Amino acid sequence: MKLKTQYAEEPFIRLIQPKNRTEQQKNIDFIIEFSFPKNFLEDITLDNIKEAYRKMDRRIKVRYRVALYRKGSLLNRKLAEVSFSKKWILYWTRDPMITERYQTNIWVLGVDKNLEAEFFADFDEAKTFLFSFREELSVPPELLRESRPAAFAEVEVRSHKHYFLDELKFRARSKPVQFF
Repeated sequence: MKLKTQYAEEPFIRLIQPKNRTEQQKNIDFIIEFSFPKNFLEDITLDNIKEAYRKMDRRIKVRYRVALYRKGSLLNRKLAEVSFSKKWILYWTRDPMITERYQTNIWVLGVDKNLEAEFFADFDEAKTFLFSFREELSVPPELLRESRPAAFAEVEVRSHKHYFLDELKFRARSKPVQFF
């Protein structure tokens, strides 16, 4: 079963300015939250993952590019950008202790942007890990000087074609946020 890259829902993307800047804080922090739509995640099942493993599709990597822009009247100015990737590595086991614990022969190892690895006991947690993130970007206040400053975030997502997933290549943009 192939997933379509056309969703009934839009991806969730939100930009948050967590708190007002204090005297000690030099930069202004923004939090970007992103996740794929629920109908996309519901179509990724453990059976699809097992079949992908059988078809030798054992590494699934999603690349993200996150950018923060100042909204201008004529042009938008890029304030900060970060790129990273997350991936799954699929493993198969016949160990009855592991099969009993995880309720499946397949286990998912998630590797995050800092190359820290984690096995997931719950498949929904593994999906949330790969297909969503919360990223913080800091911006010097001098880049935000304007009478009515506003900012928005843009997320670009890319992934190669996999057994259960068509090639992903799209951008999502948050609603502008007024600050100060």
